[in-house]
Parts: sequence; structure tokens; C-alpha cells
Amino acid sequence: GYIEWMVQVPWNARSKVKKDLRQAQEILDTDHYGLERVKDRILEYLAVQSRVNKIKGPILCLVGPPGVGKTSLGQSIAKATGRKYIR
Repeated sequence: GYIEWMVQVPWNARSKVKKDLRQAQEILDTDHYGLERVKDRILEYLAVQSRVNKIKGPILCLVGPPGVGKTSLGQSIAKATGRKYIR
């Protein structure tokens, strides 16, 4: 159940994050046509995260109705940062 799943989550495990903003921009541009304001905001977030070495900090929250690209943006962000996308 849910509790067992929560207990199994590796809460203290940290993944190494790629910090290449040019590559991130290329991935976002290749994967998503338009959405310039959204992609700029994502790149701004990634730039700040690459400069600050805090474990805790603000998170990126994608909000919108179904079908606007939240999932595919999340997948592109995972690809750009070298992380695994988990839904």
C-alpha cells in the first residue's frame, strides 16, 4: 500500500544533476515548440539551482489543465538534468 511505498522511498539519496544550461535549452527547444515564457522560467529556475548548493529550496510546480504539456515538460527537465523521470 501507500505507507509501504512511502517507507521504501530513498529520502536521503541524492542524484547528481547536470548543470549545462545550454544543453537544457536545446532539449527544451527541441522537445517543445513555442512556450517561450515557460521555457525561460524553467531555465531561470535551473540557473538558480546550479548556483545555490542547498538541499532545501524552492521547487518547480507545473500547473495547468490537461493536455497543455506539463508531463512532457517534466520529462524534458529530467532529460536536461540527467535525472530519471518518475510519474
